[in-house]
Amino acid sequence: MLPAWADDGKMQTREIIALEKKLQLDVGAVEIEWSPDGRFFAFIGMPTGGVNIVEVATGAVRHVEIPESEQFRGIRSLAWSTDGSQLAAVNARVLIIASTRTLLISQRVDAEPKYYMAGPMAFANDGKSIFVQCVPGNGTLIARVDLDPLKTTPVIPELRVGDVSAQAVTGQFQRRQDDLDFATIVGVLTDKKELRSADAKHEPTGIFLNDIQHRCYFLSLVPEVSEQFFIDLPDTSEAGVDGSGVQRYPDTCVLAPTHRLAVMFSRGYSILPWIKIDESKDSAFQVYDAQSRRRVAAFGGFGSPETRWITSYAIHPTKPWVFTIARRAKGSVGRTVGLVTVWDIRTGLALQRVEVPEGPIEVRLSPDGERLLVNVSGGHLFVFKVN
Repeated sequence: MLPAWADDGKMQTREIIALEKKLQLDVGAVEIEWSPDGRFFAFIGMPTGGVNIVEVATGAVRHVEIPESEQFRGIRSLAWSTDGSQLAAVNARVLIIASTRTLLISQRVDAEPKYYMAGPMAFANDGKSIFVQCVPGNGTLIARVDLDPLKTTPVIPELRVGDVSAQAVTGQFQRRQDDLDFATIVGVLTDKKELRSADAKHEPTGIFLNDIQHRCYFLSLVPEVSEQFFIDLPDTSEAGVDGSGVQRYPDTCVLAPTHRLAVMFSRGYSILPWIKIDESKDSAFQVYDAQSRRRVAAFGGFGSPETRWITSYAIHPTKPWVFTIARRAKGSVGRTVGLVTVWDIRTGLALQRVEVPEGPIEVRLSPDGERLLVNVSGGHLFVFKVN
């Protein structure tokens, strides 16, 4: 049994996740995606770059047949159709669709330059089209690829903050029953100012900072295309998160729909040299009430056992939980380990921590929220049951 402990360092008594099984792959795995029914997951094998499907119950691995003539490498993302019969893969210039029964490619789409498809994607409910995020700078944020007849259409243009074009670097699709949403964070430079010292004289330091306005957008794609709401995030370039001295760079966001909470994650950071560091104030996650736009919780920063090492997260579809992985942390017996943490997004409290080998890469939650998959470097996979 893997060690588990709570926020106060004591052994955890409430078990939200429990190890179900371990799987060992012959290759490394990235871009893992669960099937809609939670019986399978697909991944990109490294260093081969091939597309593979694993049956969770048996651990059996099948390979999608991609002929050398297709010259299809450098895959950016995968997506399952809602009935699990098709699996799509995209590498920015080409999108392929394979049958999950025959493992053969059934369709190939060569992207036009203005629809350079390098982001995440998601099938429409009927399986007849695919929504995909495009590379910023070409005017389109989300494009829809219709498969019969074959046609690519811009659905959402690149976003703007006021009169300024704002490029979204990363985004996430979310499926809620029959609805399909997309969330993304954009940033624009708003001003440039000279920083003043923190002493009593408040004299200029000679350091100039660019003010960056980050905005989180939540958009609807199905049943109709619309903007749900946006949240403006505070600038942390001068004093860090809540005056911690740790500047955070907002990366991705996601909505907890049953609780109407918007969760923002900042992967990147920098330590500000002109201010005293207070690690207890730092946080990688900021949670906002979707209606009032007010922050209700913050957690997962330098002051926690996860420190700066949280790299991936997954949110539960119905419970107020977010699951994170930290690549490195000090374990219960003093050695360096990886950490899987369950947080309450309403309060920011860590409900459970489970130690895994050092170096977890991804954490993925099955669509029904019943299984959690933790991908550790070297092809080691841990499957947890979510209670």
